[in-house]
Amino acid sequence: MTKLQLILIAMTVASLIHSCKPKQILPEPTQEGLNTFGVKIDGKVWLPKGSFDFFGASKLHSSYYEHLGSLGITAQKATNQEVLKLVVLDIRSVGSYKLNVDDKRASKTEYSGKLVDDEYFAYAGGTNTVNITRFDTVNKVISGTFEVQLKGSKNNIIKNFSQGIFDVKYGN
Repeated sequence: MTKLQLILIAMTVASLIHSCKPKQILPEPTQEGLNTFGVKIDGKVWLPKGSFDFFGASKLHSSYYEHLGSLGITAQKATNQEVLKLVVLDIRSVGSYKLNVDDKRASKTEYSGKLVDDEYFAYAGGTNTVNITRFDTVNKVISGTFEVQLKGSKNNIIKNFSQGIFDVKYGN
């Protein structure tokens, strides 16, 4: 075989391997506390990935503080590479809610991390809806969907988070 033929074969094999990469899809909606999460960021599927890090942090963590009605969900790709935090206040039942946009609170909705070009936060006037479809404080399960726009704190670019879905079993 000539050198050119070997190069062509190598390029074909590499192309086939790359094209066999499975397409990412959003998880199916569930309401069982299966700890699923997914969203499209500017039309591209984003799923939490990775495993426990050295300090025990997982790719998906949720908490609900009943006395505040506060739900917090943190989803991340690897450790702090990309982190999406959702904070919803005053949840007491199934229904439609808004994400926290109050930047004076320590806990707020944000998208950030080492691989993110800026820190993005929920802001007044942006799309901002969370629909709670299961709210079960006995079994500690909260499920729902969300649509939100987050704005870069420095670059002022708006990122669209659409078709968001979560089904979490929370612990405090």
